Amino acid sequence: MMSTIMWILVVAALCIGAVAIALILRRRALSRAPGSFECALKFHANDHWHNGVARFHIDRIEWYRSLNLSPRPQRTWPRREFEITARDALPEGIPELSAVPAFKVTCAWGEGGATLELALGQGDLHALSSWSESAPPGASGPLGSHL
Repeated sequence: MMSTIMWILVVAALCIGAVAIALILRRRALSRAPGSFECALKFHANDHWHNGVARFHIDRIEWYRSLNLSPRPQRTWPRREFEITARDALPEGIPELSAVPAFKVTCAWGEGGATLELALGQGDLHALSSWSESAPPGASGPLGSHL
């Protein structure tokens, strides 16, 4: 009886360890991909922050939640519908933002003007601003004219 319980505990520990390793490897792969940056996402004013990694593409931005094993992004915003509407400094002492530096942007996206908030570092804020303000693919101008 005792050896059966020990085997169950060993298998459970191995499974938990495998999931933890998979999460670490996924996070490392996402963070090292070109155009990636760490940020936290908040959908509603009363919501809490969700840590993750965002990645720029030429026509969209994708966001991957940190504690998720899915290879697909949890959110995607088309570049043509993405607009930064406000930039603010975040107050200190928000526990879920300990890994993310102190800038917050409010973004509108889509036809209905849905909003979200992103918490990110200063360099990432500049990159996001440049990406959102530059010409989207298919537009006249240097970036989109050859696509």
